[in-house]
Amino acid sequence: MKSDPRIDPEHVYLAGHSLGGMLAPRIDAEGGDFAGLISLAGSPRPLWEIIYEQNLYLIEKLIANEEEQKEQLASVEEEYQKAQNLQKLTTEKSKEVTVFGINGYYLKEMAEYDVQSYIGELDKPLLILQGEDDFQVFYDKDYAYWQELLENHDDATFISYPGLNHFFIAYEGAGEGTLREYEYPNQVDENVIQDIGEWILEKFN
Repeated sequence: MKSDPRIDPEHVYLAGHSLGGMLAPRIDAEGGDFAGLISLAGSPRPLWEIIYEQNLYLIEKLIANEEEQKEQLASVEEEYQKAQNLQKLTTEKSKEVTVFGINGYYLKEMAEYDVQSYIGELDKPLLILQGEDDFQVFYDKDYAYWQELLENHDDATFISYPGLNHFFIAYEGAGEGTLREYEYPNQVDENVIQDIGEWILEKFN
């Protein structure tokens, strides 16, 4: 976009959703150099830690049988232990294992990406958006952690949305609070789009 003569290269913003929101500071630091960053349902925590808590949430939400729940929790805890030990593995060894069904090297490399160090060096506008009904990236943990990390950042804006899920969509009905929500087509809430546009316009002026 920056190379397009129709676009002012000084006013290109990067918006990332979920994993994209998590990686936005890294993308910016490693050559992106954007005017500002927008994280939608992103997180500054390690990916494997988030996946672990997603699993705990879904087991509690979806499995009523106590014995089956215990079995599933034991399996998740086993994967959690593997995740905690990833940094001790060599690159080659990490490629040979899977954790939570994901290649170990991928999670190991992601964990080595220190969001805090990137955030500490950022001197540009940041917009952090979060749906309060998100059960994949958590309002009370991930969004709260962003606020903690950016407490002293001069130009960080935080907006959360009651009733919106991971995709910034309001959903009520069958499968609410589970992955079944995503089977029902809908539109991103207009307030989210409006807030992003107004924030960018404010920075442009």
